Parts: sequence; C-alpha cells; structure tokens
Amino acid sequence: MNTILKTFIFFVMCLHAISIAQAVGAHPELSDKEAKMARKIQELQSEEEKISEMEKFCSTQEAKAGSHYNLGCLYAQAGKYREAAKSFNTALEKFPEFTSAAKNLVLSLDACNSPHDELMPQLEKAMELCGLQDKDLLLIAARTHFKRGDYRAALDACRIGLICSYGAKSRQFGNLSAEISIANGDYKYAADELKFLLSQDPKDSRSWELLFAALARAEEFKEAAAVWEASGNFGCRPDSRAEEAAMVYYNLGLYRDCADIYINLISSNKPGNPKNLARAARALLAAGEYELSEKLCDKLSSAKNIPDDVKISAMECKLESMTARNAPEDAIKELSKKILSYDEESPAANFAEANFLKSQGKYRSAIIRYEICAKNGRYKRASLLRAAACYISLSERERAIEILERLNGESPSEELRRYIEILKSGK
Repeated sequence: MNTILKTFIFFVMCLHAISIAQAVGAHPELSDKEAKMARKIQELQSEEEKISEMEKFCSTQEAKAGSHYNLGCLYAQAGKYREAAKSFNTALEKFPEFTSAAKNLVLSLDACNSPHDELMPQLEKAMELCGLQDKDLLLIAARTHFKRGDYRAALDACRIGLICSYGAKSRQFGNLSAEISIANGDYKYAADELKFLLSQDPKDSRSWELLFAALARAEEFKEAAAVWEASGNFGCRPDSRAEEAAMVYYNLGLYRDCADIYINLISSNKPGNPKNLARAARALLAAGEYELSEKLCDKLSSAKNIPDDVKISAMECKLESMTARNAPEDAIKELSKKILSYDEESPAANFAEANFLKSQGKYRSAIIRYEICAKNGRYKRASLLRAAACYISLSERERAIEILERLNGESPSEELRRYIEILKSGK
C-alpha cells in the first residue's frame, strides 16, 4: 500500500506539469482551461476542497483525459481507491494510450481488492502499455495469480521481477516467490531463497517469518527453532507465527518453552486462538508441571463464552495431570464423570473409568471403555494393552493374543513379541 500511495502522491505533485511530459509514457495535452484548473487545485490547502473543485470541473465538457486523471490522483491520495479507479478509467476512455492512467487504474483496483475478473483485463492492458517489465504491475500480477492458485504464472512474474529490480523491490519479489513456493509445498527451494535474501538484508522481518514457516512445515523443527531464536536477535521475530513456534518446541520435546509462548500470548491479551490456554496447559503437563497445568485448566473451564470442545479439552488435560500425580481416586472419578456428561466418547474420561472398573475386577465393563479409548490414536496402545490384560484375567487368552498381535503388527516391539510367545506357550 505504501508503494501505491507514493506513486499517487508523485503524480498529484505533478498535476500542473502533465502537459510537459512529467507523466510516464504516452499522455494527453492539457488545454489552457485544464492547466489553469490544475494550478488552482495545487494552491488549495484542503484535500476536500481540491477534490470538490476538481469534481465540479470534471462534470463539465472542458474536462478531458488529463483532468480525469488528476481527479483520480486526488481520490487515490485520499484513500478513495474505488472512486480513483473510475476516474482513471474515464481518462483511459478519453485517451486509450494514456500509460500512467492505465497503470494507476490497476493500482487503484488492487488497492480496493477488486475481483480477479475486473482486475486482470486492466492489468493486461496496462502491461501492454507500460511494458512487461514494469515492476509494480509485475508484483500485482504475481499476487493476483497466487491468490487464484496459479502458482506457475505467479512464479514466472516473480522471476521476471527479480531480473529487472533491485533493492527493496527485489526483496519483495524474492519473499513473494518464497511464499508461493511454501504454498506449493516446495519448502527447500523457499528456505534456500530466503536464506539468500537474509544474507543480503538480515533485518528483513518478512524473510525471517517465511523462513521459519518453510522450515516448520517441512518438519525441520531444530532448524525452525534456531531461526525463531535468531530472528529475535535481529528484532525481527514474527509474532504472528507464535502458535506455530509453540508447536515446533512441542515437537522437539521442549514443553516448558512451548508453554511459555502460549502463556506470553495469553498475558499480552492477544491469544489469537481460544485454544491457546488449553495448549499451554497440555505443554505444562508434558513438562511435568502438574500444578500450573491444572490451574490453567481450571481458569479455562470457568471462563465464559468458551466453546464446549475447548472446555472438554481443558478438563481432559486436568484429568491426565491428576492421574499422573496420583491424585485421590474420588477426585479423579468426580472429574471423569463430569467430562462424560459433556462427551460420552471422551478418551481421557473413558480411560479413567476403565481403570477404575479394571481395579474392581469388572473386566467386561472395563473392556468396553478401553475399546472406546482405542479409537483415539493417543490412547490406542495403552487401551489395547489393558484390554488384553482384562481378557487374560477372564481366562480368554486367545482374545488377548489376537489384540496383542494386531497391536504388534502396527507398532512392532520385541518386548511385546516375547510376551505374545509366552501367552501362546501357556506359561
């Protein structure tokens, strides 16, 4: 947006000189009356006055292409991009080869997020008039193709832009090219391009953000974490990627670091996602900090306007924490029943209930609960192992062996294989 605004301001400053080739490319001549009006507008102080006077003039037959162009520049300077587009379009109708009007029409349409079908015909015309190497138009073309999912065309526009630009504009094309590559799943290419850009300008926050995203999505978690730390050293840490960074640390087993990110988001009143508190609690649980984890769960469970699935997740996390620290059985039972009143399929609550039933010798009932838990990937192995133990207690070894062999087929274990052999031998 800043680039567009500067472009418009430049042309507004040159209102009086449009007839002496200050506008880029082909342009119309201003009549004496148009030139007089341009000088008058330049002397006015108020933006509203300038627009009002120019609107009155453009409603007369004296106004030709140059005057409508100047009105468009005034609209654009005031942030009225839709009105600006109409004025630039009128200028083009009156003077079809008006290069600057064609370009600014595209800039205006892009600034007001015009639909693809409206923008593309004007973009194609502007590129014909301005040349295929106009950097501003190439950037819009690349972004537009990217939004439409045409990655090949978007990358082609970026590559041309990289060839014919330098400095900040070149970095814009480089970052956009990397962003497109990330969307296309080409994480290595994106990471290599971004590392090069950062070698040229280590304080480009957009390059740091995209490099982190590329590495995180490629599941290069160690390198992603290193980039997260390094970006902070340059004052370029991409806070918008904080949740993604938390998951990177979680996958590295750095649960306390993961929780710290979520807690910082919450304390800054910018959680971004209502599930952050539950995620922080689960990260603290994984770090073995049960008391703090449970406090966060209680805070979330008692909060207003929180979706039921988030509350259930918090209660499940607390239940796991209480089980891990061997909390009193009655307290665990009370919480599991509360969770089941919300969700009968809750794996955490069913697992706790199944354990109670198993400890009481109610193996059939326990097996039913374990089978419910086994539908959840995180609980599958533990649930099936305990279900097999229940079958053994019921003297149904064949059923137990069947479950264990299926489990060993999915996730082989030497210890489990030997146990199966012992069961088959009848020892």
